[in-house]
Amino acid sequence: MAGLRARVYDFDVEQENSHWVVQAGSQSLTPAYAGSVWIDPETSRVLRVEIQARNLPSGFPMEVVESAVDYSWVRIAGESALLPVHAESLGCQQGAKACNRNIIDFRNYRKYTADSKIIFDEDIEK
Repeated sequence: MAGLRARVYDFDVEQENSHWVVQAGSQSLTPAYAGSVWIDPETSRVLRVEIQARNLPSGFPMEVVESAVDYSWVRIAGESALLPVHAESLGCQQGAKACNRNIIDFRNYRKYTADSKIIFDEDIEK
């Protein structure tokens, strides 16, 4: 993403509209969150999505939960597809000075195909 121009659009999602499930051990919740979408102004393609959980309850084990995903065009079987190429997540426990950071680099995408045939009862010779 370095060197690319982008328009950044910020958003907020209230808890009642959230579909993001955050899990810590045996506990899970669907938090409110805020974030940003980075858009290439020339192609209108998504470059990056960032989200941060908001208003996590004090009884929940995590104090900070954040995620960011970078997107780029990837060639698969001679065709281009807009796919995630890098992701980072950050989680900090309540009252802890240390946080966990997870970094994922996506590569070696493959195209998988299969052939199938549906046979209806009337097509089967009796």
